[in-house]
Amino acid sequence: MSNQNRGQITGYFLRDNTQRNNSKQGQKTSGNGQNISLQHSVVSQNMSTSASPDTAGNTNNATASVLTKQIDEPVSTAELKKLILRMEQGLTTRLDRMENELKAMKSGQKKNEEKIEGMEHDVSNIKDRMKVLDDSVIPSIKGDMEHNFIRANDRITMMEIHNRKQNLLFYGVEQKPNEDLFEVMRKCWVSDFNIPPEEVGDIAVVNAHRLPRQYAGQNQGPDPVIVRFVHMMDRDWFLTQAKKRPFNKEKKPVMVYTDLPQHLKRQRGKAAQAAKEIRKGGQRQTRIRCVGTSIVLEFRAKPTNKGDAPGQWTKSAF
Repeated sequence: MSNQNRGQITGYFLRDNTQRNNSKQGQKTSGNGQNISLQHSVVSQNMSTSASPDTAGNTNNATASVLTKQIDEPVSTAELKKLILRMEQGLTTRLDRMENELKAMKSGQKKNEEKIEGMEHDVSNIKDRMKVLDDSVIPSIKGDMEHNFIRANDRITMMEIHNRKQNLLFYGVEQKPNEDLFEVMRKCWVSDFNIPPEEVGDIAVVNAHRLPRQYAGQNQGPDPVIVRFVHMMDRDWFLTQAKKRPFNKEKKPVMVYTDLPQHLKRQRGKAAQAAKEIRKGGQRQTRIRCVGTSIVLEFRAKPTNKGDAPGQWTKSAF
């Protein structure tokens, strides 16, 4: 029943209008049923029905038209049946619509559940792939990258060693202000390496300059001199001659070292400190070599007698 037909209908009375006259005016009961008249048509009951505008609205109007008839207007049983049938049709239509909407909601819910299940399956697959990446792929890539980095770093170091191969470092060369370094080195080679003055002029040098100390302010002697030779033969001769020189206690000799990249120089310095400890007592000999891209410290026992063969070199950690 629509909202405009909602009302309160109270107290109805049914009265049988069929009077039986036993004497003269007998009336036979008709096959259509008894006539019913509505008295004081006000029924007290809340009826709230929200039927569809097409079918239920007509039914509600018909219901209101019948229920609001005057007291003396008769309503037949057939009309009541029709009215009930219309109300039943309206309710049936509304129930069908609600059932269809409920089916649509269930169908949508099922689709959403299927989508959620598919998303959960996708998330599970992603987690499995991530686990494979974390367990095997990423460590393999990381290992390859580290290996390639080490190889590339070694190649750069080898190139730098090769580029510095014609250089020599001279430590302990006397330093003076406004010095002519080429003249200073010629005098050093004559006095410290016993090279005849007439032969010193035959040594071809590309360049020579002093290297500033890494830690300024520390009293570590004169700055070292780096000399780049034209010929590798001259460079190798100085290294050999430096090892053959007799040790002079009165004068600290000029030390000669090969030029290396900075990180290898630091390693060689650590190796020199370790070699000094190994030589304590005078029973061992040491040597420091650059093998590939690493600094190697080796030692061996000194021969007891002059004619004895020297022992085997042994690598030492530092």
